[in-house]
Amino acid sequence: MEKEKSFVLRSYIGFAGITAFIGLNWFMWGPLLGSVVGPKYNVSGFLLALFIISVPLALVFLSYFAGDLADRDPKKTTVISALILLVAVIARPFTLFNFYFLLADQILLSISAAFCFPSWAPLTYRLFEKKKAASLIAGFTAALTGGQIIAFLITYPLVKKISLSGVMWLYGIITAAIALFYIFTIRSGEFPYEHTANKRPRLIEGVRIILSEKSMIPLMIISFLDIGVFSWLAGWLPSILITHKGITPSQAGIVNSIILTGCLIGAETA
Repeated sequence: MEKEKSFVLRSYIGFAGITAFIGLNWFMWGPLLGSVVGPKYNVSGFLLALFIISVPLALVFLSYFAGDLADRDPKKTTVISALILLVAVIARPFTLFNFYFLLADQILLSISAAFCFPSWAPLTYRLFEKKKAASLIAGFTAALTGGQIIAFLITYPLVKKISLSGVMWLYGIITAAIALFYIFTIRSGEFPYEHTANKRPRLIEGVRIILSEKSMIPLMIISFLDIGVFSWLAGWLPSILITHKGITPSQAGIVNSIILTGCLIGAETA
């Protein structure tokens, strides 16, 4: 019994760690795009934006398939997410010599996110009883936003202190350790609860069902705008504040972290 409890707790905390460090490795680019990455590689505009919007794009293209697999086997999807994350962060310092290699590595990390986020509920419902699981899923949202807040607060000051390469190594080693911890943990035991998910309709059938419900169309538009504003907030608000308000990248990161803290409070109390 104690061994089972330990497995459950370590698995939940481990995957929350995976989620948090996906958030950190995703949003760390926010304060760096205009101040470090753009000048270093002499690029701007859409190419820089891809560092942030790659995750929403990966979710658009992969979340249906990743979610379907997660419903059937969350152990597989969470391990896939952790392995891809591990490869991405370890390879990243070696891609700094070329912008496009670095961007490709970030796209690889976004695939990790596409397997991670749809796995939150399927994993939690197999680790905890149903009533408890429903509230614990929110812990992953908190972990993701927490990682993003930390990224905004510490990334630029660290880059100034130990260089971009040093930060890539630091974040990579910590993230890789958490990924390995989760992989070994989740493979060391079995889920204490069975959870049978409802059968998903085929992708085309799902689209038809959504479009047939008039109330869903405004929700789709709101979701589209929400993701767009969220990505803009992460990627370009710091640059706008630095350029037009004359504040430092560190101060811009603090502003974004305060906004994200509000998002976290709203998400956890809604």
